Amino acid sequence: LGASYFRAPSPQKQFGLSARAIAINTSLGKEEFPRFTHFWLERTGKSSVTIYALLDGASITGAYRFVSRLGADGVTQDVTAVLFPRRPIEELGLMAMTSMFWYDQANRGKGTDWRPEIHDSDILSIASADGTAHARPIINPPNPLVSAFAERDPKGFGLVQRDRDFDHYQDDGVYYDRRPTLWAAPSAPLGAGEVRLYSFPTDSEYTDNVVAYWAPSAPATPGQRIDASYRVDWSAARAPASEALGNEVAIVQNVWRGRGDEEGSDRLVIDFAGVTDGAKPEIWTDIGAGTMIKTAGYPVLGQPGLYRMVLDLKREGAGLTDIRAQLRLGDRAISEYVHYPVGP
Repeated sequence: LGASYFRAPSPQKQFGLSARAIAINTSLGKEEFPRFTHFWLERTGKSSVTIYALLDGASITGAYRFVSRLGADGVTQDVTAVLFPRRPIEELGLMAMTSMFWYDQANRGKGTDWRPEIHDSDILSIASADGTAHARPIINPPNPLVSAFAERDPKGFGLVQRDRDFDHYQDDGVYYDRRPTLWAAPSAPLGAGEVRLYSFPTDSEYTDNVVAYWAPSAPATPGQRIDASYRVDWSAARAPASEALGNEVAIVQNVWRGRGDEEGSDRLVIDFAGVTDGAKPEIWTDIGAGTMIKTAGYPVLGQPGLYRMVLDLKREGAGLTDIRAQLRLGDRAISEYVHYPVGP
């Protein structure tokens, strides 16, 4: 009944987002859902099991193996797959995952629930081969939205539930503060492609409206054999990209939105956690369509390691505009590279 979706709980024993064996034409409006048709289970230890599964769909068929282990930090699964397209596939998504984002403190609108925030994941995180840790905070867009990040041999990507403060959710039923982070790391170089984030608007917590996946540049054609090998990690990690890259940089703690000082302007406030006390970082920004009016940054008094970036901007047109921002010291990045779509 679950097509090719699967999931595991966080170390806090709470289920959240789902992984997917494959995603086909997800962002093209004609999505296809191949399904697992057969399973074989092999007990391999007290806290481990290997699952074998056959996948079948109109456009593709294949076989999967999931070597699953439960440890102190949660569940990890080593996934090996062999896939055979039956016909050309316009958009093939590997290492796919699906989540839900309704709203947070920067995205509250009319008709929201009484709880301050509701989401299974709040950031798309990417570890690039060049050592950059990217953070794309998730929003509930006014229209279907695709964000594509061109990569070659990335170290991994995932959907992160970074905000783990119960007070920010006030949910004592399904505990959004305990939802797992899901990180996918390839076991072999991926080559050229894109990490894609597809999201569409929702007005409830019962619709999974966020999908992230790896889209290879090479086309999927009939008769071709596609091999995939990667690890998925169901954890409570807040900075999996930094862990994958082995470099500690400041991470996005919170994002806030409001109106700027000038008429018709927006204010975007990004809080970074993990900035060395006494550091005086430079504010680097870029805007896709519009004008950056002013930028400012300062340590938040009484909050060790917390640094606040304040951006006032004017959007061009009525749609979304992409903001990119980072904290730097000279030519060295000391924070995640943030991508944020600002809209009405």
